[in-house]
Amino acid sequence: MASEKQQLELLRGIKYQLEIMVALMDANIKKTIDKEKVKEIIKGRRRDGEKFIKIYNCCDGKNNLTKISVKFNINKGNISRAIDDWEQEGLLIKLEKDGNVYPKALTNL
Repeated sequence: MASEKQQLELLRGIKYQLEIMVALMDANIKKTIDKEKVKEIIKGRRRDGEKFIKIYNCCDGKNNLTKISVKFNINKGNISRAIDDWEQEGLLIKLEKDGNVYPKALTNL
């Protein structure tokens, strides 16, 4: 059985390989995304569509729903529903850590 130190080194190596894969996928996705189409989807039929583009751009995987809702002074439930819609459209992924959701947009608008 591997020692704890060996296990940690193995996990660090796996993490590094995953980060490289994500970076390569990210670069490829950003080349193929039609940003105008994404803007249309993000705005939807909202009166404050431009605000939701800013919210989408704030989805960097580092800000959780609470932080985003406070920053933009929008109800957390409304942001959560928008993020669920964007996830279903394939425009972002939801990372979960410590019981919080950290949305990560696939591109920056």
